[in-house]
Amino acid sequence: MRNRKRNRRQAFTLMEILLVAAILVILASLSAVAFRNIGSQTTATLTRTEIDGFDQASEAFAMRYMRLPSNLDELFVGVNGEKPIMKKGDKLDPWGVEYKFAVDTERDMVIIQSAGPDMSFNTADDVTNDPNAAQNRPNN
Repeated sequence: MRNRKRNRRQAFTLMEILLVAAILVILASLSAVAFRNIGSQTTATLTRTEIDGFDQASEAFAMRYMRLPSNLDELFVGVNGEKPIMKKGDKLDPWGVEYKFAVDTERDMVIIQSAGPDMSFNTADDVTNDPNAAQNRPNN
């Protein structure tokens, strides 16, 4: 009889196995939610980096030609047969929407804007180099 009790104690009960399975499911769902936000933050950081690159290339263009570029194409193609400022790049943001490019003559700068994850311009998730953008956005 003693051997039977020992054998019973060495195995896990069904309740113990179900409890461990439930804990694992809860932990997996929590980690999935946490990792989902990391991807969107990384994409926004990549977009800011690309915008900074366009901004610096625009400044180099202005130094070379004594004027700001009128569009992104001038950075990639060059002017008057000269070498372009940027050798390669994409005019689409990571979400597949073309960057919005505008020249602000009052502030003597180019404004580059990404539509952000919602792929709509002039919303709260837009990424831009415009220091006044937060003031100009509607409060949603």
